[in-house]
Amino acid sequence: LSALLQALERQARAGLAPAPDGELAPLFRQVMDEVALSMARYDGAEEER
Repeated sequence: LSALLQALERQARAGLAPAPDGELAPLFRQVMDEVALSMARYDGAEEER
């Protein structure tokens, strides 16, 4: 997840034009899936205590 965000940050800092929404949608979904997975893992770890 952080690697994806770092790649986006590097592109932004390099002054590259943002991709059209159609190109960003799959990346956004991937990032949100990663976040949801991380949250589910965290919730599971909390319940085991």
